[in-house]
Amino acid sequence: MTPTYKKLYKHITCFSPQDTLCKLGLQTGFIPDSAITGSSYWDSAQDEKHVPSHGRLDRAGHPSGTLVGAWVALNREELVFMNNFLPSGEWIQVEVQKPTTITGVITQGRNYGAMWVTKFKVEYKTKIHESWTEIRNKDLQNEFWGNSDENTKVMNMFENPVEAIQIRIVVVSWNNFIALRHEYLTC
Repeated sequence: MTPTYKKLYKHITCFSPQDTLCKLGLQTGFIPDSAITGSSYWDSAQDEKHVPSHGRLDRAGHPSGTLVGAWVALNREELVFMNNFLPSGEWIQVEVQKPTTITGVITQGRNYGAMWVTKFKVEYKTKIHESWTEIRNKDLQNEFWGNSDENTKVMNMFENPVEAIQIRIVVVSWNNFIALRHEYLTC
């Protein structure tokens, strides 16, 4: 049973699963698919199984491959072959409707596949038309440690909370393919 958190507001009592508190809303579906974009996604059979909106924390996949539990970026070797160069870091980003306080991020690899991000950077914008700003971790580094398997959740807290309208993960290194499920923390 999931523990719940109870809070009284004058005449309203709110019950909420503890696991959903302080999260942006990727995992619960509060953030719509259209707000989640990526630099690319692996479209092996024009089936859109690996689109950025599948990069939600705890999204379940199926061993048959009929449902992929993650965003999977286009294979780097395919990009090199198609474009004759190795592109800069692949990314997945979320756009929210108003500036929102973000304090950290939780990541997972792809469910049912030995694919995950091992190291990444986080960038944000406070306004749509400004440039990206890198976020530092608690050790004052601009790179965050990612995952070492498919399903373990890794939580990284930022040095300081940021007010963001857009936030993105930029992949630095990975295991097999770039594959990610994630959620941002808001407190």
